Amino acid sequence: MKSPNVPNSHGNGPRPDPAGGPQTCTCNGPDTAPRISLPFGPGDPLSLLIQELSLHAFVARPSRLTAPWGIAAPATSCSFYAVRQGRCLIEIDGHDEAVSLTEGDLIVLPRCTARVLRDSRDSEATSIYSILSGLDISRHPGMEYGGGGAATTLIFGGFIFDHNLTYPFLDALPDYILLSGRSGQTQPWLNEILALIDDETHHRCDGSQAIVNNLVGVILVRAIRHYLSELARTADRDLSFLTNPVITPALRLIHSQPQADWSVQSLADTIGISRSSFAEHFKEATGRSPIAYLFAYRMQKATALLQQTNEGMKTIAQRLGYASASAFSNAFKRWAGVSPGRYRHRLNCAATT
Repeated sequence: MKSPNVPNSHGNGPRPDPAGGPQTCTCNGPDTAPRISLPFGPGDPLSLLIQELSLHAFVARPSRLTAPWGIAAPATSCSFYAVRQGRCLIEIDGHDEAVSLTEGDLIVLPRCTARVLRDSRDSEATSIYSILSGLDISRHPGMEYGGGGAATTLIFGGFIFDHNLTYPFLDALPDYILLSGRSGQTQPWLNEILALIDDETHHRCDGSQAIVNNLVGVILVRAIRHYLSELARTADRDLSFLTNPVITPALRLIHSQPQADWSVQSLADTIGISRSSFAEHFKEATGRSPIAYLFAYRMQKATALLQQTNEGMKTIAQRLGYASASAFSNAFKRWAGVSPGRYRHRLNCAATT
């Protein structure tokens, strides 16, 4: 399936493919992955970038699909699919070749991408909305669909990033990340997470949505971590800035001290590199200038503070390095299109609704 005009995004609007074309990464599970020396540990750059990752997820109960079957899903959310039994094909928008999934496999699509799943290339695909409209999800949360032949059991979920936040490093991820099972078995860590998700979606107790959101976040981060391992092995450059001795310290400074009066010169001086060389390295690695990245991160922090705290605009301004509440308000309005006070009011109204 190839429809290059359908945009990819992080669940909140069009986002062009940074490499100008389809990207893929196939990773084995943790027991078969090559041993790569990455700086995982306290303060590691991956944790630094994803520690404030905020998403809203939906995960269906295990669905039993019997041949022939085909499901077409639009580009309305990021998604993942775990094959618990059988096999299937997934055709991802922008890619000529379908990806074959077998029992134990997990595939994560970290951007909004249209896709088609089916048992074989000859099976016709029906819109997921058409299929769901004919099912009583309240009585049978797991989907049962198909022609009665060979069975495939899938667990699938979708997620979008909260509050229109942008995470620049996600732009460098491929269209999909495939984590293969081990000898036809789901990796133990994924088994445990899927079991917890199924328990929460089945019982639907207070706090279940928050737990599911965080568990899906774990799946996404594990996928990113495996992708980084593969990236290190193949010496690809997309996310190499996570281990770059110039860029990583700069990211750590920005994320740990967003209130500081950073300039390109002060960042370069702190790291110990010339201003021009630092600016060139940073732009090449992240796709943004250091000041543009700092501004985006401050706005990301601002949206979280507006939602999660009752702090006044003056306090938030001070925490983000603005000289006054009005300076912060002007910057936020330039970024979001509305004042921070109006933005917080909309969040409160949405939460009440």
